[in-house]
Amino acid sequence: MKAFRSTLLLVTASLSLLALGACEKEANEVKEAASKVGDTAKDAGESIKAGAQDMASKASEQFADLRDKAATEMQSQLDALKPTLSSVKDKVAALPEMAQGAASSAVKEAESAMDAASDKLGELKDAGADSWKSVSSEAAALISRASASVKGLADKFMK
Repeated sequence: MKAFRSTLLLVTASLSLLALGACEKEANEVKEAASKVGDTAKDAGESIKAGAQDMASKASEQFADLRDKAATEMQSQLDALKPTLSSVKDKVAALPEMAQGAASSAVKEAESAMDAASDKLGELKDAGADSWKSVSSEAAALISRASASVKGLADKFMK
């Protein structure tokens, strides 16, 4: 019976050691798997971050292109007024001195409106996404005002 107990104890101890070894092996496998999952998650995070930065860069480039195109179109509208204003100035200069007072004042107002529009276009060319809409609206309103002023002068003096 003593031999049986010793054998039983030895078998139990051996099985315990085998179970302990298996647990350690499983623990190491779990650690390795967790490490691999962590590395995969880190790589995925870095990939997502790089993708987001790339998209932000592309969006910024597209915004800059659209902003520059709008500013160029508005500048063209303003530039188209210059020859007409120049012709009006020549006509006003040819008027008798007594008639030049009010006309000269109107020409100066038109020039001032064009200068204000030009300054606002300068702001528009540098505007960021947060201020572009308001600066664009202001520039369009100033160009409209300058255009109305120059066209009004042309109607009076270019006939």
